Amino acid sequence: MRRVLPPLNAVRAFEAAARHLSFARAADELCVTPSAVGQSVRALERWLGVPLFVRNRSQPQLTLTEAGRLYLPLICRSLDWIAAATRTVRNEMACAQEVLAVSSRPAFALHWLIPNIVAFQLSHLDLDVRVSTLHGDDESALDEGVADLSVRYGRPDSWTTPLEAVALMPDALTPVASPALAARIRAPGDLAALSLIHSRSAPEDWSEWAMICGLPPLATAGRLVVADRSLAIEAALAGRGVALCDVGLVGRLVEAGALAAPLPHLRLVRGTAHCLVWRQERTQEPKISCFRDWITTHCAARAA
Repeated sequence: MRRVLPPLNAVRAFEAAARHLSFARAADELCVTPSAVGQSVRALERWLGVPLFVRNRSQPQLTLTEAGRLYLPLICRSLDWIAAATRTVRNEMACAQEVLAVSSRPAFALHWLIPNIVAFQLSHLDLDVRVSTLHGDDESALDEGVADLSVRYGRPDSWTTPLEAVALMPDALTPVASPALAARIRAPGDLAALSLIHSRSAPEDWSEWAMICGLPPLATAGRLVVADRSLAIEAALAGRGVALCDVGLVGRLVEAGALAAPLPHLRLVRGTAHCLVWRQERTQEPKISCFRDWITTHCAARAA
């Protein structure tokens, strides 16, 4: 049977105004203006064909008509039933969802995982995906169940029993900078006139890159030292200098024009990578295997 229902937003406005006997207090509850509440109530009155409030400018407080007094308790019960039904469904779905906790190094989380994770979530609505950078390098996180999987940095063969690892994104470091700064770089030697951004978590990056270019250690116009590669990317975005960054992590920013890679073919590649790590005995767990399959496929596509 087709239900004949009034406009539900107008019903909510009436119920709040009737409960408070005030358009202003109803507006505060519903996060709208008093005039919006008044318009909604008038629209409901037109739909019903009867007035619900007595209009009396001399009285600051609203007064319900006989129709309004009849309508209010029925509407309250109906809204209570809708709210109860909604809570039931939400609680059931929350209980049904299985948590997938992924810890990651900050650079990978911010510049690859978070921008891409929505695709995984939309295809796995039964999983409550939680991403954290608090335990990116904490060896005990997987042991203690704090994380189901972890994105870490190193050589894939660094993790042995009881852990297992697969390379996601091999290191390929190249200089990146804001487009304005990058326009001043046509050859490696041009970096001497610019400030270089150094990461304390990888202090050898620039010296190794200079070596593969056949250059002596780079003496530049200045240097900015940050804690890790994630902050190095942010500093480059802010135009504070030239950072040596992983092509896979900054590819999205380069494509968008936020950063530029002036020497794209001069890359430092040394066998390290961002790796996905998990406990071997959990290899066949559905939530582990589906995330592993998804992330390895998408990282491979980005690398290609």
